[in-house]
Amino acid sequence: GAGAVIHFSHHEQDMRGMGGLRTQMPVTFLAMLLGTLAITGVGIPLIHPGGVPVGFAGFVSKDVMLEEAFLGIEAGKAFASAAFWGGLAAAVLTGFYSWRLIFLTFTGEWRAPADVRRHPHDVPTTMLVPLVPLALGAVVAGMALYKPFVSDSAAAFWKGSIHIEAEAHGDGHASSSYHAEGHADESHTAHEDQSHAEEVAAEEHHGGKHVPNWVLIAPLIAGSIGLILAIFQYTGANPLRPGLIREGGIVYEFLKNRWYIDHLYRLLFQSPARMLGRFLWKRGDEGTIDGAGPNGVAGLMNVSAQRTVGIQTGFVFHYAFVMMLGVVVLLFVLRA
Repeated sequence: GAGAVIHFSHHEQDMRGMGGLRTQMPVTFLAMLLGTLAITGVGIPLIHPGGVPVGFAGFVSKDVMLEEAFLGIEAGKAFASAAFWGGLAAAVLTGFYSWRLIFLTFTGEWRAPADVRRHPHDVPTTMLVPLVPLALGAVVAGMALYKPFVSDSAAAFWKGSIHIEAEAHGDGHASSSYHAEGHADESHTAHEDQSHAEEVAAEEHHGGKHVPNWVLIAPLIAGSIGLILAIFQYTGANPLRPGLIREGGIVYEFLKNRWYIDHLYRLLFQSPARMLGRFLWKRGDEGTIDGAGPNGVAGLMNVSAQRTVGIQTGFVFHYAFVMMLGVVVLLFVLRA
C-alpha cells in the first residue's frame, strides 16, 4: 500500500506532501484502512462465539500475546510485567502512527506540488492486485487460524515441536502455556500426549484462562487512545499546524532531538573534557612544562647572550679600561 501511494505521488515519501488521496486511489485507501484496523487491534472483546475471538488479525494476535504475558506475571516469570505493560504502550504508539498515516495521506486536501497534482502516476494493476488478499487476510486471518494455532487444535498442529504443560495458578485452576523445546517429549506415550492435550484444550478459549476482563479489553483501549491522539493532532483544516507532537511542540522537539541525549552527552562529558584539556594545555603544558623547560632555558640563554653582546663594544679604550681594572684586582689579590 505504501508503495502504491509513493508511486502515485511521483515518488514522494513525505506524508506532509500528500493528503486527500482517498478519492484519487480508493482501492489502496480501502486496503490500507483495513490494514490499519488490523494492526491497531480493532475487535470485539469478551465475545468468543465457538471459542474464537471476533476481530481483525491484529486484535487476535495482540489479545493472545498480552494475555500470555499477564499469565506470566501471575506465574512470577521474569520480565513478564515488562512484556505486558510494554506491549500495551506499544499498542498506543501503533494506534497513533497508523492512524497518522491514514489522516495525513488520505484525508484533507492534496498538499503535493502543482506539477504532481497535474500528472499523477496511475497505479498499475500489478501493484493493486496483491493488496486484495493482504487486506482480506488482515480481516479474517486471525479468526480463521485462531483454533489451529492457539485453541483446541493447537496440540495436533504443534505436535513434535512444543511441549504443553498445565501450570497451577493462585486461583486453584490450571492454565496452559506453550514452551518451545525443538523436540517431542519422549517421556509420554502418544495416547498420554493426546489425552493431556484434550484436557488442556478445554481451558484454551479466551474465557477459560482465568484472565480479568480488563486485560482482554486493554489492547482495544490502548489502540483507541492512539486513535484519539491522532484525531486530535492530524485532522481539521490544517493537519500540519503546530502542536504538542508536531513541529514546535514539546514532544516533537524532544523526539526530533533524539531525547536530547546528544545535548546531555555534550553537557556531562564533552564540555568538561574540553575545559579540562584546555586547562592542561594552556596552564600545564604551555605555562608550566614549556615555561620551566624548553622555553625557560631558551629564554635565559637569549637574555644572557644579549647582555654578553653588550660588553663587546669594539672601542679600544673600553678594552684598556677593563685590562687596567683587571690588573688592579690582581694586585689587590697578590698583596692580600
